Amino acid sequence: LMGHPEVIQVIYRARLPFVIDVLAEETALALLENPTLISDRVAQLKAGTRMLQEALRAMPGVDTLPSEANFVVFRTALESEALVAGLLQHGVLIRSVAGYPELPRFVRVNAGTDEENRQFLRALDMLIQELP
Repeated sequence: LMGHPEVIQVIYRARLPFVIDVLAEETALALLENPTLISDRVAQLKAGTRMLQEALRAMPGVDTLPSEANFVVFRTALESEALVAGLLQHGVLIRSVAGYPELPRFVRVNAGTDEENRQFLRALDMLIQELP
């Protein structure tokens, strides 16, 4: 969209907060016509989240919070930013949630594929082993 900035601002006020393109819309409609695809993926995510929760609880020095989502919130002795940076060096991307006052040093990891979950746990284990 091109136009005078004042006109564009007025148009943006009327725009929906979440813009969905035609491809996303068609994909969503196709998934709704095949609910087995959704239920299979939901089952995989739930299993992956359970596996991550159990593995993290078994690691020394790791505290987890209960989760009913597709991610696990946890903390280690490392500051959250150091943990995020350390895992990124191993090709694992997680998110710090330490910006919430109730969650100092906490991070969150989303459940992924079995291999992604294993890669995350291996990298986290290596970082924990390196702690003094």
